[in-house]
Amino acid sequence: MSKYFLSTLSVIFLLSILDILVSKTKNGKAARAVISLVATFILITPILSIFKIDNAESSIFRDELYLNYLENLEDETIRRKLKIALNVGNFEYLDLLVEFENDGENKNLKKVTIILPKGVILDNAEHINMIEKAKTLLEKEIDVLKVKIEIETD
Repeated sequence: MSKYFLSTLSVIFLLSILDILVSKTKNGKAARAVISLVATFILITPILSIFKIDNAESSIFRDELYLNYLENLEDETIRRKLKIALNVGNFEYLDLLVEFENDGENKNLKKVTIILPKGVILDNAEHINMIEKAKTLLEKEIDVLKVKIEIETD
């Protein structure tokens, strides 16, 4: 900041000397206007650079927020599609949890957990039938061979 102050002070000093010399000529008023504009520009330059830095940082922050929003929107869209598929098949459930696997470039659906409203599944056959029914309903939306589908009770 001290370098800026010294350079600004020296430029303004040179401009003021130039103003004294030029003001006695025919085009003195025009030269004074140009000198004033140059001095104003020199004084405003660091202020503008501060705003540019802040805007650049805030735009990076906004871009990051927007990317997070898009990622969450994609997750919620997949979740809603699965819920609609279960609702169309009259599958009774309380909630649906989805887990994704992120390998850096791609984000893949890893597991779907269907939470049932009743507390106890009575026998093993009922549990197997529920999973098969869920797979049948969800196969239109996801690849049921690659995605693990689980059923849990509340």
